[in-house]
Amino acid sequence: MTLNAQGGGVLNLQVAGATIINLAGTATFINDTADAQNTSGLTINQLTANNQALAFKQNSVAHGLTSAGGQSMETDTWFAVRQIVANGGGWQSEIVAETGTEIVGLFQFYNRDNLNTTKSTAGRGAIEFDVRQHDGVNALANVVADGNLAVIRTHAAGAVATRFIFDTEGSGHGDVEWVAFAAHNDLAVLRSFESLMLTHQRFGQDML
Repeated sequence: MTLNAQGGGVLNLQVAGATIINLAGTATFINDTADAQNTSGLTINQLTANNQALAFKQNSVAHGLTSAGGQSMETDTWFAVRQIVANGGGWQSEIVAETGTEIVGLFQFYNRDNLNTTKSTAGRGAIEFDVRQHDGVNALANVVADGNLAVIRTHAAGAVATRFIFDTEGSGHGDVEWVAFAAHNDLAVLRSFESLMLTHQRFGQDML
C-alpha cells in the first residue's frame, strides 16, 4: 500500500499498483481517477463487481434479514444500493429495519416556501418521478404505449403481487379497488339505504 502526493493537489492511495482512492482537489474517486461530470463530489467505480456499491451500517442494528429480502445484506446494514441488473445498470436500493421498530421504513422531509398549483400536463410537484425511455445511442425515445411508469408491489400469500399500476397514458390501475378515507363505505351505505327504502315502499303498498 502506497500513498502518493501528486501535483495539482492530488492524493493517491494505491494497493498493488492499483488506485483505490484518489483525492483530486475537491473531488473524491474510489477505484477511479477521473470523472468529467464530477468536480466536487464522489465517484465510486465498482470495477467488475455486481453487489453493493454503497452500504450504511449501525452497530446496534441487527434486523436478521440477510438473504430473504431484495438483496443479500449483513444484519447491521440498514440501507444498501446496487445495480438492479448485473453488468447492466439500474438502481436497486433496500431499506431494512428491525421487527418491532417504527412502522415507517422510509420518511423524507421536503421544505420550501411555495408549491406549484398547475393542474395539467405542465404541472410540477414537490416530489417528482420522471420516467423516460432512451434509444441506447444518447437520445430519448417515447415511452411505449401502455408502458407502466410506476408499480406498487407487495409480498402476500407467500408470493410477490402487483397491486397498483400507473401507465404512460395517465391511467391508474388497481388490483382490487380505490377507496377514499372515510368512516363508512359510501357505496355500501347507498345500497343499504336503497334496500331499506324499497322495503318500506313494499310495506306501504301491502297496507293499501
